[in-house]
Amino acid sequence: MALLLRLAFVEVHSHTNDVQAFAGWAIQQRYTPPWEFHSFAGYPPGYSVVLLAIGRLYGLITAYLPDPGGLLLRAMLKFPPIVMDVVNAWLLWGIARCVAPRLALTAAMVWLFNPVAWIDSTRWGQIDSVCWGFALAALLMLLLGTRDPAKTVPRFAWAWPLLAVSFLVKPVALPMLPAFVSYALFARGGTLQRRLAGSGAGIVAAALLCWGIASLFSGILNPFEAARTWIGYLGVHSMVGVSGGSYTSVNAFNIWSVIMPFYLPDTIRLGGVSLAQIGFGLALLAIVAIVAWMMWAYVRPRALQPAAENG
Repeated sequence: MALLLRLAFVEVHSHTNDVQAFAGWAIQQRYTPPWEFHSFAGYPPGYSVVLLAIGRLYGLITAYLPDPGGLLLRAMLKFPPIVMDVVNAWLLWGIARCVAPRLALTAAMVWLFNPVAWIDSTRWGQIDSVCWGFALAALLMLLLGTRDPAKTVPRFAWAWPLLAVSFLVKPVALPMLPAFVSYALFARGGTLQRRLAGSGAGIVAAALLCWGIASLFSGILNPFEAARTWIGYLGVHSMVGVSGGSYTSVNAFNIWSVIMPFYLPDTIRLGGVSLAQIGFGLALLAIVAIVAWMMWAYVRPRALQPAAENG
């Protein structure tokens, strides 16, 4: 039902500039080799892989079936985030089963029918559900890795490449990184050894994955040079994006859009502190709280246990 809801509104859209940009990047890759494609402004190269596939598939289809209004292309562009909305509900269900089994189904349903989710993916055609989907999958791997010691190493090893894919699509889940490091370090004995072994293998795999994608979309095989090229490229475009999008609410709904104008500049001050500074402060506070929670669980190992471990 949630999938049908999204598909019913696939042609209803706003943020036409973003959708048109994705369409242009996909079409461009029909004719351009990946290593000559450098127009994915402000984004890492990860989602360019998806747009490359969409562009090539669209070219094959339209060779036989014309798409004069562009409806097929827009539907193809929105299909990955729409599908990931449904996948994310399943991932949230799995995560909740590890920590609060009674709320697992509720967590999945709340996400599926949350207007923020389906408007962002279906109306606006944004890719946030894709990057967050891989981040949630990585978190689920960590939680599952603690349930079965025999599977700790492979599941921790899978978590890091999944998190890397999330960063390569859009680095909004970057604040999760300290929690991942803490989860690997705050353990004892054999548990610590297994977590470190899995994390070590996963970090190597993640680095190789990043190298491969960065090289594919830069044409540079030297991993350090490829990384330097993309970091510099993203730095320039990110500054442009920040200067042009300095608002409290642009992409997804948040508390400001409920009680204040939607495009409220984040330079406005409350008590001498800008809204941007408040946002960064709250994000930092959340990161510190997560790390502190990990440390407390390490000091008192029986204080916090995944519910599944207790039967």
